[in-house]
Amino acid sequence: MNNREIAYNYAKWITIFGLSPLLYVFFGSIPFAFLANIPNRLISEDLDSFLNTHQVLFVAAAMIGYLIFLYLIIRREKRKNIQSIDQPSNKFLLGVFLIYIGHLGLLSFYTLVIYGVLKGPGSSSGIFSIPMILWMLIFYTIGFNIVGNQRFSEMLKRKNAEESST
Repeated sequence: MNNREIAYNYAKWITIFGLSPLLYVFFGSIPFAFLANIPNRLISEDLDSFLNTHQVLFVAAAMIGYLIFLYLIIRREKRKNIQSIDQPSNKFLLGVFLIYIGHLGLLSFYTLVIYGVLKGPGSSSGIFSIPMILWMLIFYTIGFNIVGNQRFSEMLKRKNAEESST
């Protein structure tokens, strides 16, 4: 494995670990967003106070769920049978570079989230995260597309070489 492949593997794992909390919170919170007001309207005050007093248990359950989610993502990535590229081209390097530029958007997104948590409610608006999300979306999409195309063309070259040798 050469340096370009190693750089790509680092970029891939940074992306996985960086985006996994966002994916977990987003897809985990969508069902609860629709169901959030139903218990308050249907249940008595006793259950509402129970839910408020045992909030730590629910946070612990959410953290355990996140760790299971992260484990499943890591296991899926390790199972992929991806052969390394023999001679990565400059396009491959460009794709890895674009992925690292996308990491700047991820870093600034988490910086905004941490700033909002430290300064308290009302210190930052969620609208400020939209440009960062678009930044990540654009550069991750282009970068991973370039790398994926390079891997696909390498696979086709190997397949054609095997067919021509037989």
